[in-house]
Amino acid sequence: MKKTVLYSIMAVMALLVSCQKEEEFSIEHLQTPLQARFSVDKSRVFISEEVQFTSSSIGANKYEWSFEGGQPSTSSEENPIVSYTSAGTYKVSLTVKDGAKQNIIVKEEFITVYGEECWKDVVLPAVNFKNTAADKNLYEHIVPDPVRLIQTACFDVARWLFVCPGEMDELHTIDYTVEDNDGISAKGGQAPRINIFFSATYLQNCKEKGMTDAELLAEVKGVLYHEITHGYQFTPQGAGNYQQGDDFFGFIEGMADYVRYVSGYLTTGDRNAGGHWNDGYKTSGFFIDWLHTKNQNFLNELNHSAKTINPWSWEAATKKITGQSVQVLWNEYQQDIESGKIEEIDELLRRMRAGEDVDFGGDDVSESLVDITDQNPTVTYQSEEFDFFDWGLPEFAYDNDPATAFFNMNNTTWYTFETANSFKINKVAITATANILGIDYVFTPDEFVLYGSNDGENWSEITVVESTGIVSFEERKEFVFENTDYYKFHKISLAADIEEGDNKRIMIGELELLGKAE
Repeated sequence: MKKTVLYSIMAVMALLVSCQKEEEFSIEHLQTPLQARFSVDKSRVFISEEVQFTSSSIGANKYEWSFEGGQPSTSSEENPIVSYTSAGTYKVSLTVKDGAKQNIIVKEEFITVYGEECWKDVVLPAVNFKNTAADKNLYEHIVPDPVRLIQTACFDVARWLFVCPGEMDELHTIDYTVEDNDGISAKGGQAPRINIFFSATYLQNCKEKGMTDAELLAEVKGVLYHEITHGYQFTPQGAGNYQQGDDFFGFIEGMADYVRYVSGYLTTGDRNAGGHWNDGYKTSGFFIDWLHTKNQNFLNELNHSAKTINPWSWEAATKKITGQSVQVLWNEYQQDIESGKIEEIDELLRRMRAGEDVDFGGDDVSESLVDITDQNPTVTYQSEEFDFFDWGLPEFAYDNDPATAFFNMNNTTWYTFETANSFKINKVAITATANILGIDYVFTPDEFVLYGSNDGENWSEITVVESTGIVSFEERKEFVFENTDYYKFHKISLAADIEEGDNKRIMIGELELLGKAE
């Protein structure tokens, strides 16, 4: 399309000029647009760490950089390298010129430098390295300083997974062994001490397949970053066993291959369509990458969800982080691969990781909806007490597990949620239960009213839904509405239509109140 428009403009200009004075026409009359653009290899660094700035400007032949707090503070290079001596958040600007024309881009609070209180004082694990292979030479040739390589990988992986070291389970010791083994690599143990083996046999096989020294080093690093991720990532609670196809497996191996990819040791050529989000490794890893289009802090929140959701599942985690079902997200991801849209998304994700502000056409981190039932609220409720369904507890309505059910013998009930922060609720989601009773009737609320309050006594009506329309077991339905007010207390009153008979009760598999923090 762009080429067609350009050719059309050229044709018109050529015609106009030829009518006046044909010999004066020159292609130089077409002005190249001038646009300042740049990215970085990292936007969160610690004191004295170098940042590589790369210009992707259009039409520029002169560059004037300004680095607030940086050394150097200015530069005329196209792709300068800068470091910072003090903790803080700093602005960067780039002015590009082409003759008399110029264009400027300014990025406020673009570089975050961590000082003594954060990554500057991170404690890296001690490394006990052994090379027990019969032929030690190849690994020693490829990796002359293995301890430094392992500790560098620890630092890089930790910064992918966490914002600051205070979030981490401290890892004190890594026992790393190179040995003759038919496998590739594996991690054992848990923080604070883990062990990793790497196969000298595998490395030799890679060399015999024609891999260069640089390719061999990249393979060693890629496997190492994968295993180090296992050392730092949290363990999802109640997510089953380490078995392919389980939620646990998809989380553990998918996250590790995602970190391997963004660290530069996998490429999009390793991605394939199809499979399942629980397949782990590259399949789950590239899905995690794509999920950053829904929440740009997805990896960090996914890792922390392993501690906050019990039992953990992909369904519960994606709903909490993005407000959407994992099956819906997976289907959209597959469609993006099949349509070719994934290539555009890859570029946006690359720019996002380089620190650029990007728009994925949806909510960014600050706009992501949060389920307030997951924010450790103080909960009160009204329901009829009974003792013959011990599984029908009121708490089951907001436990992130649709398989558990709240059952109320009365035709009305209500919940109030008091949160530490104020929230603006714009969506309610209700999930019907599974057919626990073995019946053919779905006991769901027919209607509900949502209220807000800042003192827990004076309530304002936020929305009324007169017909939920939920008719199937396990059906999840979302109700989206306009709301501009923030409240610390939210009350939802649910009712069943008793005009259809006195057998109308209420059962809920999951109740979600989704909104944005003030």
